[in-house]
Amino acid sequence: MNRIIARREIGFSADLVKKAEAFERERLLNPAARRKSADPRKTRLICPSCGCPMIPRPFNYQYVVPVDKCGSCGRIWFDADELETLQILIERARTDEKERR
Repeated sequence: MNRIIARREIGFSADLVKKAEAFERERLLNPAARRKSADPRKTRLICPSCGCPMIPRPFNYQYVVPVDKCGSCGRIWFDADELETLQILIERARTDEKERR
């Protein structure tokens, strides 16, 4: 990497935090909804980068935020607010872990 781009820390809006909390309640704490989020969509999305079909899948098994992964180029694409939701959940888990120590 040739350079590091610095950015200001910007907090999340109250709406995004509420959305992440709702996602956590509905999907992460509910095993039935977790399985449903792994179900493939009826219509496949096409990768904006290479034009190949994408596969809907959870980001990982700890944070089952649904993402679309290209089967060809391997890029991961997030829908609106999914990346922010993931970041809120990860930051909250880290804060909770630090408080437990």
